Amino acid sequence: MKSERASLGWIGMGQIGTPMVLRLIAAGHDVMVWGRNTARLAPALAAGAREAPSAAQVAARSEAVFLCVLDDAAVEDVVFGAAGVAEGARRGTLIVDHSTIHPQSAVAFSSRVAASSLGGSTRRYRAVRAVRRTARCRCISAARRRTSSACVRG
Repeated sequence: MKSERASLGWIGMGQIGTPMVLRLIAAGHDVMVWGRNTARLAPALAAGAREAPSAAQVAARSEAVFLCVLDDAAVEDVVFGAAGVAEGARRGTLIVDHSTIHPQSAVAFSSRVAASSLGGSTRRYRAVRAVRRTARCRCISAARRRTSSACVRG
């Protein structure tokens, strides 16, 4: 299988996000990180990730942006707040949310992205639940089938 190097962004380097990011870096992907707690970025930076000055910059420089933040309020802030993902995302950016949020919030965030200037089918927001066991991650996607084909191997 041919391996493709993707330009990925990651926001949220806690107990779940850090191992996932390190796996993507080890798989050879170009990863840019940002976090509200910059001390937590150290393992990813040591492994070869690049640090962005804001969530908006992560989105501006990435094909896909992965979120793994604490709760609904954190997703709201990181995606829709000042210098957030929505500000920096460009046409075709994929937003994948691994955060622990309520399913209704995931639907609401997805609807806001679709209704905004990000809109339509050119930008997508996916809420997923990740289960970290070994080196693999199983995801359950809330996205529609036709927009669920993008996959990053790591």
